[in-house]
Amino acid sequence: MDKNSTEPQSIPSLASIEADMFRVCSILESVASQFPPESEESMAISDAALAYQTVQMNKRLKLSYDKLKSALTSGGDLTDEMKDKLRSYGIDPDELDEE
Repeated sequence: MDKNSTEPQSIPSLASIEADMFRVCSILESVASQFPPESEESMAISDAALAYQTVQMNKRLKLSYDKLKSALTSGGDLTDEMKDKLRSYGIDPDELDEE
């Protein structure tokens, strides 16, 4: 990701993120299974899987935030897709104008 870019990147679908996380966590699980369940190695791999999932979701949230911020600061209106997405998160986009 280009940190100097002002254009928000496209946001991967939740399904693609989940599929990628499942793939990576399956690999980590197969590696962890080579060690006793309570071993330091197995617990470290489990921690790595949790950290990986957290980072992936954080990246998706950051891309979503950047896309929303760009739409709001460029003087443009939110697209219907953006409004629907906000509503799916329990946020009323019409209330954003009041703040």
